[in-house]
Amino acid sequence: MLLYCLVVYQSWMNRNSIKHGKDRCSPCLMAASILEVLNVDSYSSHLKQRDNLQSFGLCSVSSWCPPPSGWLKINVDGALQKSNVGGIGIVIRDSMGKLIVAAGWSILHWDSTQVEMMAIQFIEKLVVEWMFELNGVIVEGDNASVIEHFQKFKLKDLWKMQPEDGDKWSWMKLFQQVLFIHTYRRFNMAAHYCAQRALEDSFLWDTGDRNICIPQEFFNILEDDSSSLVF
Repeated sequence: MLLYCLVVYQSWMNRNSIKHGKDRCSPCLMAASILEVLNVDSYSSHLKQRDNLQSFGLCSVSSWCPPPSGWLKINVDGALQKSNVGGIGIVIRDSMGKLIVAAGWSILHWDSTQVEMMAIQFIEKLVVEWMFELNGVIVEGDNASVIEHFQKFKLKDLWKMQPEDGDKWSWMKLFQQVLFIHTYRRFNMAAHYCAQRALEDSFLWDTGDRNICIPQEFFNILEDDSSSLVF
C-alpha cells in the first residue's frame, strides 16, 4: 500500500510541475525518490501509518510535513546573486514541527548548484551529540538534481572513494540513518527564507538561546507549515 501511495504521489507531483511550466522529473529520479523511502526496512517497519504519510509529504499536498517520531527533518536551500554573493539556509525541526535551530551563512561563489550542495555540507555546523541517538534525519531540499546526487552518493559510500572530499560529508556516518528527499519550493519556504536572509549576513537562531531575536516573518512561515498538521 505504501509503495502504491508513493508512486501515485510522485506521478501527481510530476504532472503538476509540467502543468506549471517546470522541468519534468525523470523516471529515474522518481524511482530513486521512492526507493529512498522504501530502502531501509528497519525504518518503515516500526512506523505507524500517520508517521509514514507525514514524513514523506503524503499527509498533505499543500504544506510542509514533519518527520516521524524519533526523527528530525532538516530543510536546506541555497541562493546566489549575479554579484556572486550567496546564501545558505538550514532549518531543523522535530516530529511535532517544533523548531530546533535555524541558520544562514553568507558566502561568495559562482555556481548555484555548488551553493545548494554546500547547504548540505553545512549541516555539520548545526548537529549536536544528542541528535545521533535519534532514529535518523530526513534531509529535504528543492533542488532535484542535488538531492538525486546525494541519494546516489550515500548509497555508494562515495566519500570512501574520494578521500579529498570525505571530511565534508563525514557527519552522515554519525547518524543512525540519513534519508534525502526532494520537495518543492512551496514546501521549503523556511529554508528559502533563511537562504535569502543570509545574502545580507550570517546568523544563527538556536531556540536554546534566550537572547536570540527571531523575525516574526520567519515565525509566520513556521506557523503556516504547522497549521494543517494533525497529531
